[in-house]
Amino acid sequence: MSKNIELEYKTLLTEEEFNRIKTNYPFNEPFKQVNHYFDTKNRDLSKRRSPLRIREVDNKLIFTLKTPNKIGVNEYECEVQSFDFNKIKLPDDILLALKDVNPKDLVEFGSLTTYRAVFDTELATICLDENFYADVHDFEIEYEVKKEHDSLQMFKAFMYANGIENPKPAPGKTKRVRTAINFE
Repeated sequence: MSKNIELEYKTLLTEEEFNRIKTNYPFNEPFKQVNHYFDTKNRDLSKRRSPLRIREVDNKLIFTLKTPNKIGVNEYECEVQSFDFNKIKLPDDILLALKDVNPKDLVEFGSLTTYRAVFDTELATICLDENFYADVHDFEIEYEVKKEHDSLQMFKAFMYANGIENPKPAPGKTKRVRTAINFE
């Protein structure tokens, strides 16, 4: 299991902006990942702003729970062998982070397929995501901080250099799926 603090900036892009940025930098070939989102029927995790997903990527299932932090979010991750929470044995740190939510009460409420291209710099990983969920097809850029620096200013400068003067923060993928399927 790993736990780290995730700090990232993201904004939605038009298809034209997405293609322009993709052309201007040495992004890898896009790879597919499918996020399956979980919560209780009472939306206990949503109420505490703690998204939970299991991501299918490279023939693996990666469980991720995010919890609020002063800066960024705490991100708990571990590999699991199933989507069935009756069969998954979660590490104690994750069970503690879930607080009073019983994993057996979790249900999948939606999924999102992403084709992700990545470009690494010394300070950040830049991800271009083409996403499909519900009846939505959108484009997004994420600036994932690797080293401490004035990351918001660097993100804005990167966007400005690519013709996007006022990037607006995008809701996370979990929130966008919730909104698209009315699971608020």
